[in-house]
Amino acid sequence: MNNAHQFSVQVKSIYDPADCNSISETETNSDGRKISFSIVDSTEMELFPLMSPAETDDAAILYIEKGEVTLVLDMKKFKLSKGMLLYKIPKVTVQLLSFSDDCHFKVFCFAPQFEIAGGMPITHLNTITAIASNNPVVIPDTLTAATVTVLFWLLQKKLGWSEITPSGDETIQHVFSLLILELVSSFKRNIADNPC
Repeated sequence: MNNAHQFSVQVKSIYDPADCNSISETETNSDGRKISFSIVDSTEMELFPLMSPAETDDAAILYIEKGEVTLVLDMKKFKLSKGMLLYKIPKVTVQLLSFSDDCHFKVFCFAPQFEIAGGMPITHLNTITAIASNNPVVIPDTLTAATVTVLFWLLQKKLGWSEITPSGDETIQHVFSLLILELVSSFKRNIADNPC
């Protein structure tokens, strides 16, 4: 049996009383390296308009399930609404400007090593990073939006079950791979539908 892509996963909850944010983070160990990702649901956060800009070394996928969010990503302003996805590449600045009262979104943050260590072909990471550098927002079709919603839900559920299920980490890697493939497909379809 080849164990090249099986990792031990620890789930922990980060709670910062200063900003009332609750984040589930998973640290995956592979060959002694820590590879982490986190899933944040907006219902678990206390959001404020005009939050301070932040720059992180990780990549992130923001999916708007309901309402509207306006943010600045690397000096460009974006207004996102229901069903839209934003892919944040590593080392860019993000600032939340405003959001509707009914907004609901999810954010999946991950270090690029998480994707590579999980067996995801590096070409997919390079493709989505190159496309998102210029066009970080995608509006998926109805089927892709439904698929993304289910994959986010499954990632959240599996994240909670990974300590109980021995193969939970491997399942997380596979679900994440499917999510990235859906995003690559959506980005490519948007480019084909709207050539410059």
